[in-house]
Amino acid sequence: YRDTWKNAKDLGLFSLRKEREAVKYLTETLQSLNEEEFEDVIDKIIDAVEKQPLSTNMIELSTVEGAVQECSQASDETM
Repeated sequence: YRDTWKNAKDLGLFSLRKEREAVKYLTETLQSLNEEEFEDVIDKIIDAVEKQPLSTNMIELSTVEGAVQECSQASDETM
């Protein structure tokens, strides 16, 4: 029982660490935007994340990076 709890706890900490990486990346990416740009970009990133197949309810760094890249490419194409 103790080993199972330790493994579950380790997995939870790993998941939190992965989520924290995604939040840090997103924060750094969005910090230079003004409020109007922020609202527009965050909506686009959320839409892009929702389009991606998620294997868990945790959004990982690679998912956020892919969404930001998709939004960045879309904005480059409209200019």
